[in-house]
Amino acid sequence: MKNIFIATILGIIGHYQNVFAQDKPNIVIILADDLGYGEISCQNEKALVATPQIDKLAQNGIRFRDGHAAASVCTPARYALLAGQYCWRTQLQADVLKPYEEALISEETLTLPEMLKQNGYKTAMIGKWHLGLNYHLKKPGLNQHGSTKNKFAKAMSIDWTKPIGGGPVDHGFDWYWGENVINYGPFTFIENRHVVTPPTVVQDGKLTASDWDETMVLPTNTKKAVEYIHKNSKLDKPFFLYFSMCSPHTPHVPTDMFKGESGIGNYGDYIMETDWSIGQVVQAISDAGIANNTMIILTSDNGPEKHVYNLAVKHPGYHSAGPLRGVKRDLWEGGHRVPFIVSWPDRIQGPKISDQTITQVDVMASLADLIGAKLNSGNSVDSYSVLPALLGGKTDRSLKFPILHHRRDKFAIRQGDWLFIDYRTGNMNKPNDPMEFESLRKYEKSDYLGGLYNLKEDIDERFNLYNNYPEKVEELRELLLKLKTSSSTVRR
Repeated sequence: MKNIFIATILGIIGHYQNVFAQDKPNIVIILADDLGYGEISCQNEKALVATPQIDKLAQNGIRFRDGHAAASVCTPARYALLAGQYCWRTQLQADVLKPYEEALISEETLTLPEMLKQNGYKTAMIGKWHLGLNYHLKKPGLNQHGSTKNKFAKAMSIDWTKPIGGGPVDHGFDWYWGENVINYGPFTFIENRHVVTPPTVVQDGKLTASDWDETMVLPTNTKKAVEYIHKNSKLDKPFFLYFSMCSPHTPHVPTDMFKGESGIGNYGDYIMETDWSIGQVVQAISDAGIANNTMIILTSDNGPEKHVYNLAVKHPGYHSAGPLRGVKRDLWEGGHRVPFIVSWPDRIQGPKISDQTITQVDVMASLADLIGAKLNSGNSVDSYSVLPALLGGKTDRSLKFPILHHRRDKFAIRQGDWLFIDYRTGNMNKPNDPMEFESLRKYEKSDYLGGLYNLKEDIDERFNLYNNYPEKVEELRELLLKLKTSSSTVRR
């Protein structure tokens, strides 16, 4: 009788736990790769390629015109999104992880999927990781961090039959499927801790799997995402899906269905396929009957690659970053201001447009706030809840100032309408890029000291006010230094 009573009580507790879990929304984060602020057609009337699926998502949600990645390059931005803290607090102080480098996220770091998993979520990641992996080496003396810069030699030194550590399933994801980094390798798919097909074929200086076809990475990952949504939509617990796309990053490898469709080459075709992929994921959520209780966050890891300047020359008035100055790697807005759309039919009545400043590092605290989870002071130290803004309301940012990171140890800080760049210029690409000498003014002496821009009055950063407001420059430089050396933040 006692055992029956205990079983009954546990059953009741389990039932209400499931009911509570169902009240929490499913969460889907779609992270595009190198998708410029101005490449989505609802955000740029001069966009060269229509993006109807992204536009539809924005029509049913809220579109942020002042949304940012935490850095203007890949690895640091992805780390900030998943860890809720800036990457420059780790050993990676500059640039991105190189091919076959070791895992960046420490075991002690609480990640977004770990936080959600602790609060009743099933978690999965599909696509690009680019936060390092720990491989078993055939030659122990060959250090993954670069006793050789030859990535082919590194690939040849790996025992592909052994499990891979330090990846998504070691940091909170129940399941992972993806390519790690399409242009870095390994040139095969990975499921959880093992490659699906061991790389054995030498082709074009790369070690690849015999069945590897880079044109099929995006459609395969899309199919996996759709399957995951349908499979998990019927469970008695919410799910978190991180769909990390390989597009429209190089290599631009559209499938035959999109080849030649944009009229501007492979890059435009790949944007069309990126839009299609996003539409497939959103449609799967609708078809599964869970759209009303699913929050979708669509954004990009940084601004567009500098090859878009070539398109700008051919198509006057067009820029992949829209009205913004700069591209990927720059501390100007074009490097880190990115598409940022949130959809959740139960809570957001679209279409809405917001000019509030939000950053991807704040996703951790915002989602914790959403589900009632508490973050310890030692975790996610840079994340600040902007949940009211994500739901269409207002967020007070007077206590939190976004820091923006470059590929090197260079920084910028945002305070209201002011952007201060603590570096000689915001440009980390060649200073004679076509957009610079055709559309913008020539460099001034102040550009070589630092940058101060009023983004409300000067969104395209034509006028450097560094010499005009020395007190503001000093104020923001001191604030930046203070925040960089602090290990805590003010949480909402």
